[in-house]
Amino acid sequence: MQQAAAALRVSEMVIRRLIAQRILPAKHIVKFAPWMIERTHLELPAVRKEIRRVHEGRRPGWAVNEKQEGLFTDSHEVQP
Repeated sequence: MQQAAAALRVSEMVIRRLIAQRILPAKHIVKFAPWMIERTHLELPAVRKEIRRVHEGRRPGWAVNEKQEGLFTDSHEVQP
């Protein structure tokens, strides 16, 4: 993970987030072992897009869960 972060010039936290969101493919060979990240995966378009956002100082793109209901409703959706 340190090597991937250094290669992309980002923090390890950014790498962890990309793995958690399944943007950056990674594997654990053994439970609790370090993440194994293939160098070629660092060049994936989705990974490059998120890294570009970080370098530009923009907020990360968050994964959207379509099953999650919204916090607010439109007024026309409210039943009297």
